[in-house]
Amino acid sequence: MAMQASNILVLGLGGSGLKVCTYVLRDVLQVNNNRLPSGFSLLVADTEDDIKFKVPGWGNERGKNRATGPVRISQGQYLPLTGNCSIY
Repeated sequence: MAMQASNILVLGLGGSGLKVCTYVLRDVLQVNNNRLPSGFSLLVADTEDDIKFKVPGWGNERGKNRATGPVRISQGQYLPLTGNCSIY
């Protein structure tokens, strides 16, 4: 059964937030047949320029082929907080 969500935003901050959001993304895709439900969004803010974490996908489940490759947060879900910041 597909998951129904009503405007859910999952925020991740820093490297740990990136990891948590990536696992949440994988699990939501798994229970929702490789699709994000409408109204479900992820946003990760980190000081790294690029996304350096992915989680392995899953294989067959109860005879159904739901195999996927590694799951990674997309560029649209990632906010790099980079730049030259100085204290005045």
